[in-house]
Amino acid sequence: MLKLILHIIPKPFRSLSIRYLLLSLVNVFLDLLSIAYIIPLFIFILDETKIPDFVNKLPFFNSANLYAWVIGGIVLFIIKNIIQTFIIKFQSRLVFDIATELSFNLASDFLKKPFSALQNINKGKELHKIQMSGAEFANNILLSINYIFTETLVILILLTVSLFLYPILTLYILCFALICLLSLYFFKQRKIKNISASIKKRYASTSSNLLNILNGFLEIRSLKKEDYFELKFKKSLKKFNANFVQLKTIQNSNIKYLEIFLIIGLSFFIIFIKNLADPETNRIVLTSFIAGISLKLFPSLNKIILSITNIKSFSYTMDVFKDLNNKKNLNYNTKPFKNTLELRNISFGYNPSKLILDSVNLTINKGEIIAIKGKSGIGKTTLLNIILGMITPSSGEKYLDNTLIKLDDLLFNIASYVPQHPFIFNGTILENIVIGTAKKDIDFEKIAHLLETFQLTDYLNNLPDKLETKLSHDSLTLSGGQKQRIALIRALYSNPELLILDEATNQLDDALEASILTYLKNRAKENNFAVIIASHSTNIDQIIEKSYDINTLKRTS
Repeated sequence: MLKLILHIIPKPFRSLSIRYLLLSLVNVFLDLLSIAYIIPLFIFILDETKIPDFVNKLPFFNSANLYAWVIGGIVLFIIKNIIQTFIIKFQSRLVFDIATELSFNLASDFLKKPFSALQNINKGKELHKIQMSGAEFANNILLSINYIFTETLVILILLTVSLFLYPILTLYILCFALICLLSLYFFKQRKIKNISASIKKRYASTSSNLLNILNGFLEIRSLKKEDYFELKFKKSLKKFNANFVQLKTIQNSNIKYLEIFLIIGLSFFIIFIKNLADPETNRIVLTSFIAGISLKLFPSLNKIILSITNIKSFSYTMDVFKDLNNKKNLNYNTKPFKNTLELRNISFGYNPSKLILDSVNLTINKGEIIAIKGKSGIGKTTLLNIILGMITPSSGEKYLDNTLIKLDDLLFNIASYVPQHPFIFNGTILENIVIGTAKKDIDFEKIAHLLETFQLTDYLNNLPDKLETKLSHDSLTLSGGQKQRIALIRALYSNPELLILDEATNQLDDALEASILTYLKNRAKENNFAVIIASHSTNIDQIIEKSYDINTLKRTS
């Protein structure tokens, strides 16, 4: 497991593990130092004549220096806890920096998935995986491993010293502690495993039901089905929270079980002191020693049990990350589009026994506008995705300027794609157009021209913040037609050599659609880029030079 955990930790953070380990050892040293300091004080308070000779030889530990001794203990614990707080802060920041990097890597991995893997994806499950798995791995696996390491080291050192001083009693304590730990572990491990699996499942279900509400707000309200979706979300949330109640109950009940074990242990210790201890044994020293190490021993046992519980509960996060570093990069085409793009004998079917596209041949010339026609659901969008490289056909070839390229080569270095329902993200209108371009590099004159052409200038002038107006995800403040126009402006702003429109103007009125299509025709000729349009609109017939029926992909005009 440790090898897997090290593999999961991103490479830039692995070198910091040595510093993390050294700081953990400093923590252990400070804890042991505080115990070693306080045990003589206990003995002194109970009976100063019983202080061992080797302690008496230290001039600081005597009655003359009692006040200094007590004040020194207070100062020691203050300094100890300040240092440990800084150590914990550093370690926690490091661990959660790792969590951030892991979640970032999951998001990056998601963006690199094959298009086919995303078509039936469970968004709730992906949301949980990307947003929560990194933090859960860091908080419940990495920190727990550290606690197990440090607290076990403390216990081993305490038991070693105890074995040297009181071997028989120590063996009793060791056997008793092992019985306690193993009893708790075996009693709860199956329940923890079941809860862990349920938490993972319920989080995905709850997220999915919440996304249904957020994404379907208008339709839900128009159908008057608020109660149905509210109740569905509440049921899944209730089950999810019930699992966390069970998990927290198990975690918090550990200390209660330890209290029971502590009372049993103390009872045996009293019997040991009263009847079994060697008459020569200094009972005050022994009692002070046991009291001192108990201050650390039982909290350490509790941390170990909690850590084991957390590792068991969140072990599924290791499955999420174990193959993350082996993901392949996407294949992006780097060749320019000079004259032609060809599909030759392309075949594809989601079901291998039933082809959607069979031996398709298509030539796209720069500067021309072509249409792909046909009824909905018979393969137009699939063909556009094959052209872009988003979907890999089962057979056929793809040529760029008579040069064979890979079927899964993505053509986004030359192409812009505008779907029927365009992507609007949380950001300003300007950010939604230029996506990631530094402000100093933005061509505002070009944007102003496109806004005027697509009849959005008046709309923007009525907004108090103009281009800096904030939009939310899939913003309801924009109409469908406004979203499509922003997406078209975004595509044209990037100066594509191939523009692909998939029902990208179907939410515009006829006059505006005709105006925009005419502009695209003129722009395509002037700037020498190709346009492929999949649309039911009759307006496209006025601008296209070729039209293909998706059923046969034979030229019809």
